[in-house]
Amino acid sequence: MSGERFSVRRVLRALRDATLGLVVPLIIIGGILGGVFTPTEAGAVAAAYGVLVGMFVPRTLSLSDLKKSLPGRRQDERGIYLLSAPLNVVSWILVRNQCPESSRNGR
Repeated sequence: MSGERFSVRRVLRALRDATLGLVVPLIIIGGILGGVFTPTEAGAVAAAYGVLVGMFVPRTLSLSDLKKSLPGRRQDERGIYLLSAPLNVVSWILVRNQCPESSRNGR
């Protein structure tokens, strides 16, 4: 605890400061439920919104910061592809052998 007394004014100020961040879940959930975009597209739109807000509203994100964050993502993507490739093969084998259908029929 900070030892400060409760203040409605501080709560309202914090809510005002957080408003732009609280829009992200609304974009995602509202966009999906409203049929505007798919979940993947909703994530992309929310990420773009976050970048734009960070660059232009409080100006805490610069173009050089954005460039610095991109090269590290390539290694993460390689790892994801390395894991997903064998899973695609297993998925193909299961579907080819009609395993999902046979489990529904109780075989």
